Amino acid sequence: MPQENALLFNRFDDLASSLCDAQRVRMGQLNAKSIALSDSCLV
Repeated sequence: MPQENALLFNRFDDLASSLCDAQRVRMGQLNAKSIALSDSCLV
């Protein structure tokens, strides 16, 4: 059971990272807004 939970959390982490990357791409070049966004994604 713990292993399944860990796998689920890893998938959620990957998904969150992908969403953050997609947002950054959508914002364009690294500007103040996308840097702030990436910081919030790391929390």
